[in-house]
Amino acid sequence: MDHPQFTGDKLHNPHNQQPEENFSVGFLLQIINGIADPVFVKDRRHCWVLLNDTFCDFIRHSREELLGKSDYDFFPQQEADVFWDTDELVFTTGMTNENEEHFTDACGVKHVISTKKSLFVDGTGNKFLVGTIRDITKNVTKYQRVEAELGHSQQLLQFAYAKMETLVLVRTQQLEQINEALQAKIAQHEETEAALRESEKKHLKLAQNLPGMLYVFVLQPDGSMFFTYVSDGSYEIYGLPPEEIELDADLIISIVHPNDLQEFKESIAVATQTLQPWRWEGRIVLSCGQVKWIKGASRPEVQANGNILWYGVLLEITERKLAEEALKESEKKYRNLVETSQDMIWSVDTQARYTFVNQAVRHIYGYQPEEMIGRLFTDFQPPEEVEKDLEVYHRLLAGESVLEYETIHITKDGRRVNLLFNAIALRDTEGNVLGTTGTASNITERKGVEETLIRSNAFLKAQQEAALDGILVVDENRMIVSSNQRFAQFWQIPEAVIQTRDQRQVMALVLDQVENAQDFLAKVEYLYQHPEETSRDEIAFRDGRILDRYSAPVHSLAGDYYGRISCFRDITEKKRSEEVLRKSEARLRLQAKELQQALLQLQRTQIQLVQSEKMSSLGQLVAGIAHEINNPVNFIYGNISYTNQYAEDLLKLLELYQQHYPHPVLEIQDYLEVIELDFLKSDLSQILKSMKVGAERIQRIVLSLRTFSRLDEAEMKTVDIHEGIDSTLMILQSRLNANNCRPAIEVIKEYSNLPPVECYPGQLNQVFINILTNAIDALEEGVGIAWGFNPKGSGESLTPSIWIRTEVVEPNRVIVRIADNGPGVPEKVKQRIFDPFFTTKPVGKGTGLGLSISYQIVTDRHCGSLQCISEPGQGAEFVVDIPLAQESQTPSS
Repeated sequence: MDHPQFTGDKLHNPHNQQPEENFSVGFLLQIINGIADPVFVKDRRHCWVLLNDTFCDFIRHSREELLGKSDYDFFPQQEADVFWDTDELVFTTGMTNENEEHFTDACGVKHVISTKKSLFVDGTGNKFLVGTIRDITKNVTKYQRVEAELGHSQQLLQFAYAKMETLVLVRTQQLEQINEALQAKIAQHEETEAALRESEKKHLKLAQNLPGMLYVFVLQPDGSMFFTYVSDGSYEIYGLPPEEIELDADLIISIVHPNDLQEFKESIAVATQTLQPWRWEGRIVLSCGQVKWIKGASRPEVQANGNILWYGVLLEITERKLAEEALKESEKKYRNLVETSQDMIWSVDTQARYTFVNQAVRHIYGYQPEEMIGRLFTDFQPPEEVEKDLEVYHRLLAGESVLEYETIHITKDGRRVNLLFNAIALRDTEGNVLGTTGTASNITERKGVEETLIRSNAFLKAQQEAALDGILVVDENRMIVSSNQRFAQFWQIPEAVIQTRDQRQVMALVLDQVENAQDFLAKVEYLYQHPEETSRDEIAFRDGRILDRYSAPVHSLAGDYYGRISCFRDITEKKRSEEVLRKSEARLRLQAKELQQALLQLQRTQIQLVQSEKMSSLGQLVAGIAHEINNPVNFIYGNISYTNQYAEDLLKLLELYQQHYPHPVLEIQDYLEVIELDFLKSDLSQILKSMKVGAERIQRIVLSLRTFSRLDEAEMKTVDIHEGIDSTLMILQSRLNANNCRPAIEVIKEYSNLPPVECYPGQLNQVFINILTNAIDALEEGVGIAWGFNPKGSGESLTPSIWIRTEVVEPNRVIVRIADNGPGVPEKVKQRIFDPFFTTKPVGKGTGLGLSISYQIVTDRHCGSLQCISEPGQGAEFVVDIPLAQESQTPSS
């Protein structure tokens, strides 16, 4: 039959494949080596299989000499037989054994030891004995020595009593003889006294060598008391010399413990009245605060003068009392343990009736102990359990031990409870069976939990096997707890190796398959060293497969680390598909980029065509209007001077008529009054002057329209940019005027002395009108900030304004800055402000093409730059930067 034994580096059971039963020797040794007492573990053959360092030092043999050996290999036959019997009792009954035993170590030294041995049964029923040892040789020796000394002292005391009585009688006889022969034997008097003194010296020496304090105490009829003799034992008990006690008896009476003083006095009084031997035990309190127990014994004798003479002895019994108190405390603890145990402790007689049950029956059965004592134990069982339990009961009466026997009992309220019994036969000192005794644990809740756990484990195992992933669970000691078939398939591990739960064998097979074994092993070790880490990575195989590995720690609800679970998923096909997809996406992205660029170019071309056509039509329209207006205006302007001359001649003629014919006919006088001739003469010249100013104004507008349209300047020419800006402002003058929502927009020109600039005049005018139109729109949006008031609260008036600045920078650059004090442009809008079709205006008020076209005109047609500088609330500034002269090349269309 195979027995569990230590092999390699763990406790191995050949019939047990459960990983939780295999404990690391290093782990176990680390625990038991931390125990100060010797600890050992024996298998069912009574051979040592595990020892701590203290045990080896105590036995005085090395671990290598002891492992696999039994007591018979190191101890005498008689001692080994005792060890064998107590071990066998634990193996057969399963009950913990505490005992005092003797053994001889390797040096021949005999020890008295206190042992505690318990049974450990693994999951497959293999039994191990776990024992601890405590060396109590010194305690036992000291106790025995004290007992021996106490017995010896009592013998000496009895001998002293007898000797003293004999000596007193002899002395009395001698004194009588001396008195009778005093006159005749005067010469022998000194010799007799010398002999007497010698005898007293012997008695005194004897008293000094007896334990305790010998004394002679006198109690007089008037109640006074004193000592006539005190031995040197007073030093040991009271710390006082005999002379002081002889002078003052109250020195030792007054230090009797207050709680014992009344009993002390009463015992003296009783002995005085009855003349019976005096016996008393009590405590004294020394001046240093030390409390001692003493025992007094004396025999009172009445003298002829009425005095009572007490010959006695006082012994210190502190150690004995402390031992008794310790024994009582131990018994009290045992009783408390029995009564407070949550397990039922019981005894049944040979008639199957309870003779004892502890208080645990109250919460297990709902009965009081007295309700169960005297009743048959079968009274508390369901009928189907009675026959089986009676059969076990008779096995117990036959001397057999029953361990971990499960049965069902009925509580007072009719509930069924599952109980786990451990029982042995109850015997008297002669070995006769008096009944049975044992313990019973309520495992009802545990049974329910076990059933739940079994179901949960079954579901978990089914989930593991149904999973598409390979699953591996390893405990905190790096032992394999469980795995599914998918894991074995992925890693091509034989079932026999999986069943060993040996991680080293599994790891050897794994490392042969992975592409980079060193990195794989380093990752595994890193996760073991960092139990809180969660990891996800990919493992490449030599055969081209790729597994996705996810590893996470396993914790209890309390946060204790139990181990690690790893899931493996075959992603070989997925990775291949991803690679194909990545290549396809790269091609598509390249095609999309090319299409996007083509679309952008197409949009730009379309915008340019649309805008060119639009501006061409607008230019033709403007030019046609300017031409049609110009002809009648020139006719009117050319005839105004003649009209003015004719009017002056007619007025001169009228004045001559008035001079030569001062009294016209009545009809003429009436008409002069109707037409107010004097007012007509003064106002006619003003009308003609206004007509001339208006005609000149129309001429300037026509000139601005012709300058803006530039139909005769479609090619790149050298022009004055200021003329283009002024013509644009002239066209937009109506929008600059005040209206019901805002005051007039002030245009501030800060022109530098610019040389002529080579450009496309018509297109550049289009840029200016787009930027100025946007500035006017922004200022009209600024109505919300209450034009006319400074929002900074300085009291200064805030007028909507547009600044136009021109300057020459570097040798060959011209910059035109057009700024406004409107609400500004948000950052998000500024990032897209030059994108085609992007607009923040309501539908119908903007196409999103103006600034985009302007950007293309400046950058593409003029090789310059167009920037927008703005912050919310700080207005906006557009900066047009173009060269003074274009390079000799054809700009991109």
